[in-house]
Amino acid sequence: MLKYVYWEIRKSGRYRCELTGVWKNIMNMTKELGGVNLNANDLFKKEMGRGTQTSFWYEDLSGSGILQDIFPLLFRLESKKQCSVSDLYQRLGATIQWPWGWKRLPSNQEENIEKRCCDLILQNAQIGNEEDKWKLTHDHSGVFSVSSMRNLWETTFCKVLPYKHWWNNWVPIKINFCGWRAELAKRGVPMPSSFCSFCGQREENDLHLFLECNWVNDVWTLWKTWSELELGGVQNVEQLLHLNHVSCQSPKQKKAIHVVMMVTLWVIWKARNDRIFNNRWSTPGSLLDEIMVQSFLWIKNRGKELQLNWNSWCIFPFAVH
Repeated sequence: MLKYVYWEIRKSGRYRCELTGVWKNIMNMTKELGGVNLNANDLFKKEMGRGTQTSFWYEDLSGSGILQDIFPLLFRLESKKQCSVSDLYQRLGATIQWPWGWKRLPSNQEENIEKRCCDLILQNAQIGNEEDKWKLTHDHSGVFSVSSMRNLWETTFCKVLPYKHWWNNWVPIKINFCGWRAELAKRGVPMPSSFCSFCGQREENDLHLFLECNWVNDVWTLWKTWSELELGGVQNVEQLLHLNHVSCQSPKQKKAIHVVMMVTLWVIWKARNDRIFNNRWSTPGSLLDEIMVQSFLWIKNRGKELQLNWNSWCIFPFAVH
């Protein structure tokens, strides 16, 4: 099926309407990629081995181009246009010979010129002993993976940030995901928005929801009193999560502060969802209590090398070593 799809694209630049279901959806992705100036054919490169999975006429064998386009007269003479490379050559010791399967032999000057030029191109074709392989052109390893395509997408279309999102293993994945989602807007990913569910006065976005909303500011005021940390100079969620404003004494302390930041965003986000979906209202004080409890439990249980107790956590949470 994949070979059929690939050859159909090579022959006509599009897929035929016979494709249905998941295969049609896959091929529709070529249109979407084209809409953002990515050519699906350029993302992958065939590394030819024996040529059993490589089309002779519809693929570029030596970097000179697709033979169907270069030699249209010879293509008309071909009796098996769907042939693979391995269908057309024979090994004689260390040499490769090409016994053609013409409908008739080239007879006029134009056809013979194309034949000589084609023979020169085939001399540069690399015929190996391994199976044919596909390689991803935009990754140095050549191996396709979800992460390699994500990196391609981010470097091509998303704004370049001076840091990567920090996935902290002291908190559950849902907390990490909440922090990651809060950063998406800065990466150029459009996020759905509406009026803030806390104040109802401004359009909700990551900056307003987590930092600028008056109701959330009451949470941060209590938070700063408890943590004894200042948020001066913080202008966006990325700076908040990457601790550009904090001078830490140790990596463990920095990781603990990062946990508290992530939990704070998570608790604010959960309170926002409770208001929208459950009509449940919280107070800034109750949110701080939840931040203190949840962050203490996760650091205590996941950062087991730390000496932590609840009393000291309530007084000065970041005295960790």
